Amino acid sequence: MRASMCTLRGQWSLNTPEADKFLVRGRPDYIGGLSGFYNLNWHATLNTAESIRSGKPQAKIDYHTLPEEELLRFFRRQVHSSLRGGKEIAEKLDFSEFEKLLDVGGGTGGVSIAICNKYPQIKATVADLPQVAQLAERFIAEAGMSDRISVSATDLCLNSPEGKYDVAILRAFIQTLSKEQAQMSLKCISQSLVPGGRILIFGSVLDNSCLAPSASLAFGLASLNVYDYGKAYTEKEYQEMLVNAGFTDITVGHDALVDGMGIVSAKKH
Repeated sequence: MRASMCTLRGQWSLNTPEADKFLVRGRPDYIGGLSGFYNLNWHATLNTAESIRSGKPQAKIDYHTLPEEELLRFFRRQVHSSLRGGKEIAEKLDFSEFEKLLDVGGGTGGVSIAICNKYPQIKATVADLPQVAQLAERFIAEAGMSDRISVSATDLCLNSPEGKYDVAILRAFIQTLSKEQAQMSLKCISQSLVPGGRILIFGSVLDNSCLAPSASLAFGLASLNVYDYGKAYTEKEYQEMLVNAGFTDITVGHDALVDGMGIVSAKKH
């Protein structure tokens, strides 16, 4: 009652409309799973001093080596954030001209699920590491989207997924890689796009001073503890990597999404 999450009706205690929308498992806007995700980030960030002293992440997340059950728990914590992020992306950007979408490092497939729900003409492919891809299939099946969203088990730092696409989305992907890995992945993605295809990168983007925005600085601090090389890249670094991968018409928007993520957009030659 104190938090306005419940209301009384006679002898019954009922959810308020806000609680019913955001705190009931199974609702499209359910955010309960975020608590585990933020708890994980908080405890990882507590290791920052030791990560800096040692030069090694003290709460490392390695998708290549995590046991399946631990990996599943990790992505269960993220699925609602991915769905929410995908819903925001689908509402903020116009995907009506696209038909084949490549979701790079798509994890749970939540972003593709949300976009496909809003745009019925789109068919998507979630490309991720083999051990992640098999989990993505489970989340996609649970959402009833297996007929429109396929999965490709691909290490995108080494290979391009099969097929050709007119748009590729990368949400919180480039920022987990070293600059060399990021450059290789962008070249692989470019090979999968048709001429004129779009690439949309969502994540932490620093301005060229490396001092703003604050959300990107916070991500950079947290990433010290969980990734060997990942970080928030600057506008200039994105522009250089995209040009080297064969992209043009590059635009950068800071704090474009509600969680502080920026958007980098470019077109394949």
